[in-house]
Amino acid sequence: MPSQTKGVAGTLLGSEEDLAESDAAVRFVIAGTQRYTDIAVKLEKALEAYYETDEQAGKDAKKSSGGLID
Repeated sequence: MPSQTKGVAGTLLGSEEDLAESDAAVRFVIAGTQRYTDIAVKLEKALEAYYETDEQAGKDAKKSSGGLID
């Protein structure tokens, strides 16, 4: 009979093998979440740089047009 582990609330969680698989699955999800969070942060920084550059380009175009571009 597989060994059983009790959780904090005293509920039966399953065998140690089940817990190991669950722990591995949780680590996998956390790693994936961290990966996509890192990608999102880098994308946010890239978009900020893009928008700042685009805004500056618009200002430069307006200045160089002698007021023809509004």
